[in-house]
Amino acid sequence: MASCVAEARSVEFAVSVGKSARKADGMLQVRTYEGTADELSRFVGSVWRATYAGKMPLPIWDEAYFDWQLLWRPASNRPACIAAYDGDRLVGTLLGEEFRFRWLGREHLGTQGSWLSVDPEYRRAGVAGLMLKELKRRHIERGADFQIGYGYEGSRLSLGPKFWGKYPKDTIVPKKLGFWARVLNYNAVADWELNRLEGIGARTLGWWQRGAARWSPDPQVRPYTPQDLPACLELTHGLLDKVQAGINWERERLAHQLDYKGFPVTLVHQTDGQVDGFVNYHVLDYLGRTTIRVAMIDLLAVNELPGPAARGLLKTALRKMHDDNVALCLMLRTPSFPAGVLFRTGFIPRPADQAILLTKMRPEFDVGSARRFHVLWR
Repeated sequence: MASCVAEARSVEFAVSVGKSARKADGMLQVRTYEGTADELSRFVGSVWRATYAGKMPLPIWDEAYFDWQLLWRPASNRPACIAAYDGDRLVGTLLGEEFRFRWLGREHLGTQGSWLSVDPEYRRAGVAGLMLKELKRRHIERGADFQIGYGYEGSRLSLGPKFWGKYPKDTIVPKKLGFWARVLNYNAVADWELNRLEGIGARTLGWWQRGAARWSPDPQVRPYTPQDLPACLELTHGLLDKVQAGINWERERLAHQLDYKGFPVTLVHQTDGQVDGFVNYHVLDYLGRTTIRVAMIDLLAVNELPGPAARGLLKTALRKMHDDNVALCLMLRTPSFPAGVLFRTGFIPRPADQAILLTKMRPEFDVGSARRFHVLWR
């Protein structure tokens, strides 16, 4: 392993900035992002809104989200958070976080990455390529084999697949995933949908589907406490039972995932004093034709629960979301999550429009036959 100093060191590249930039030329510096969560939220949000607003659904990653997801560690411990600067001006980000993965029975260090963002004025300056070069260098230095991200294939306007497609020898698409979706406020989702037909479908769904407001919370479900961590860590092992590759949760990272400054929400199911199931989610605003609150379920561990208890846990979470003015609940459609429980609580499978983009950082890493994944959507 390289030292933290080596991991966080900056690398400068002299480039000629494109004609669309304000400056005729300049020095771009690529280094670990060391700014605030608020600055990151404003930069990424402005770039993505300028590119996609009104064209595809768009998460609004706020300050609390980036603080929870990426900036909770000191800069020296987040080598996959890359940023590009022109002087003091932030002009690009390529962000991720390290995880331990179990891949076809073997453990590998890798990253989950997203939020590739380049200031529109600098998109012809090679900023994204410079950040990727530095990210790859750091992966190799740390013995990390790959990065997993996503490419949205639901619109030809999506820039992610086009960029990663420039590296066909390194970027592989082993699987496409869709979402499970549970509508909680049918009229709000109908008004929000950019696709008018899907909006009509959401409104029609409300005519016959039982709303979450009619469900009573399960008395065996309660909020997570730090004392529940050992049981929850044990339950995460079951999330890998039906997949070939996935995050192998470690104690510190799971503790952070489940509880941090009140941002993520985690509910546990308890039987005879023992935690035997949990659900973990976070809530963000999403921009479409309007703005709605959307809950993303990251973890649902119910393998130890009988069907009625598993549904009771999920219904209690959906009722809480509804009471917190969440209009829509989403979760990745992977084998880790029980389809029967989701169907029975009103979730509907959406088309597979999220391509897993796996970028090999070390040539010797063999993706093999992995097609079933336990990963986060970021």
